[in-house]
Amino acid sequence: MEKKPLIILLGGSSGVGTSTTAIELSKKLDITHTVETDYVREVLRGVIMKEYAPILHQSSYSAYEKLPNYEWLSEDMEFDKLVIIGFTSHVSMVIPAIRRMIGRAIDEMNNIIIEGVHLNFSELGLDDFKKRAKIYPFILKVDEEVHKERFLKRALERRRGGDHLNYFKEIRITHDYLVRQAEESKTPVIDASQPIYYVTGKILSYIKHWDYMGRERE
Repeated sequence: MEKKPLIILLGGSSGVGTSTTAIELSKKLDITHTVETDYVREVLRGVIMKEYAPILHQSSYSAYEKLPNYEWLSEDMEFDKLVIIGFTSHVSMVIPAIRRMIGRAIDEMNNIIIEGVHLNFSELGLDDFKKRAKIYPFILKVDEEVHKERFLKRALERRRGGDHLNYFKEIRITHDYLVRQAEESKTPVIDASQPIYYVTGKILSYIKHWDYMGRERE
């Protein structure tokens, strides 16, 4: 059988634990390449100035505030829908760079873990890569109370997370949106409210099952 690189994609809203999970998986699978989509976004911000792409320079969960005609839209549109439009607009600006990164990893036969909020699989077009790589997408979710506690802990320990708490409602809207999208596309949704050994074990069991069933995205 032709050797193919392993591409693991860990999506989820801010604060669900994609970074922690990626680190643990990289150790278990001996994968040296891990990338946060936030880093990809920062590179794009360095290339595309704020005045040309204000949504890109906003956080994904608050991007709706930079939508054209935001004040008018906010009067006539449901808040959840407004947040999701802003979120998907923000993500769509990062998706092309993520696709290029996946393509580069495949060309160089590098196993890689990519994690972050910008992994909206309905837009990523993974079918374009499935013949050349073993691609395993996952979405992480957490209970609302656990989610809030993580931001509180981060704010106390690192003096970070205040902005996340101020936008917690919006973050939960993006969280639920990503989970719904995953469920509709039958992408595995992993409960990251559980201990990290459970989360990584669940992901590894999905990967082994796919391989056993001959479902290597071929």
